[in-house]
Amino acid sequence: MKIGTFIYSSNSVEALKDMLQEFFIVFNIPLTPDKLFYYGVFCKENTYANYKYWDEAPVTMEIPEVFTNTCHSQEDRIEFVHYTINKVMTGEIEKPSWMLYVEMEENCNNYETAPSNYLYLIPKESKYEKLAEKILDFLYSPNLIDYSNQYL
Repeated sequence: MKIGTFIYSSNSVEALKDMLQEFFIVFNIPLTPDKLFYYGVFCKENTYANYKYWDEAPVTMEIPEVFTNTCHSQEDRIEFVHYTINKVMTGEIEKPSWMLYVEMEENCNNYETAPSNYLYLIPKESKYEKLAEKILDFLYSPNLIDYSNQYL
């Protein structure tokens, strides 16, 4: 029996903004969520960096050379993905088609499902760094216990 746990945080940006806005209203804090963070939902950086099926991508898609040229190391690919995520989150570029392709592919794992995606936050000021950390800690705090190999 195949059992896997996948996380899809696609709706977490709006949910977080709604929660923060309600918090600000209740405590009469003159802030808006967009003044605290840049938001985005992405796969883990290594999911993009280690994607192996570029040869199956549509020929019209522009795939960065860092993924297809064997001269680049894993660190190069991860650094490129990290840089791209930051550019997308800060609104400097649109999310590239190669990212969307990886996010929608169902061959990223043994379960033939799309890869997990996660909420990313970039604090707009250093004083919000700890808050961003605590939000993400809370969001991803549930633990899954795999009972598949135990008899109940």
